[in-house]
Amino acid sequence: MVAAAAKRRRLPPTPLRPMQGPRQVKWKRQSICYHYDDLCELLDDKCPFRNTAVFRDMPSDIQALATVKYPWNKTDDTPNFNGIPPHVLHLAKMESLERKME
Repeated sequence: MVAAAAKRRRLPPTPLRPMQGPRQVKWKRQSICYHYDDLCELLDDKCPFRNTAVFRDMPSDIQALATVKYPWNKTDDTPNFNGIPPHVLHLAKMESLERKME
């Protein structure tokens, strides 16, 4: 019990910890979906990654869902953007207004 408490004191606060398992897996799978066509083209046929279930059994309907969203074309399902400078957010609002006016 004492060792566990000592270990907790050594860990950085939650916001400073690196990404934990499930989120990392989810984001890596999303990256594979988004870059699937490029990976098919660039990876050698003998590459071990091509034979993994994640790559080999990737459904095409899932691949179609992997998109990039920018601040001006985000949807309700888009995660919150962070670390974006304020002037970029203002430009994004102007861009989205222009798109609505068209």
